[in-house]
Amino acid sequence: EWTFRWGSLGSPADADAGVFAPMPGRWDQVEAGGRTHPAMGAVTYRLVVELGSPREHLALRLPPISAAHRFFVNGQLLSEAGIPGPTREATVARLHAHVTETLPPVSRLELVLEMANFHDLHGGPWTDITLGDDFTLRSAFERDALRDGCLAAALAVIALYHLALWLQRTKERSLLY
Repeated sequence: EWTFRWGSLGSPADADAGVFAPMPGRWDQVEAGGRTHPAMGAVTYRLVVELGSPREHLALRLPPISAAHRFFVNGQLLSEAGIPGPTREATVARLHAHVTETLPPVSRLELVLEMANFHDLHGGPWTDITLGDDFTLRSAFERDALRDGCLAAALAVIALYHLALWLQRTKERSLLY
């Protein structure tokens, strides 16, 4: 579980206050002080990962996060999508997924994710942030992108096929369904 601090975006050093919350998950289902939080707002998640001995060739795979966010590793800004802010007017949402650059060899990782959601129905990350070998994570990311592209191309071919059928028989409406 990650430390969860509702209502503000702070520096990574400020992220240790809060309650524990599961990740991934919607933050409007996190209970703190006997109440849940609305889906619209700002939140900071924090997790410390003890690796034992220093590990080389590590990277993080960030899932699509449907909110503006900043992601820090050991106090360094590693990823940013959109502009997270404390209000709807100050926030610019952007959906973005990627694999980070290879991390330097360390034995301890402090992960801080600042998010602001004022544009989506539910706030919170959809899937896990994955820590692993950089080559493996990049290969999986590229494989998923290729699969998505092939699926989109197959759907486009099916749509063109049905459009061609309809163009041959414009009076027959059943071909549109």
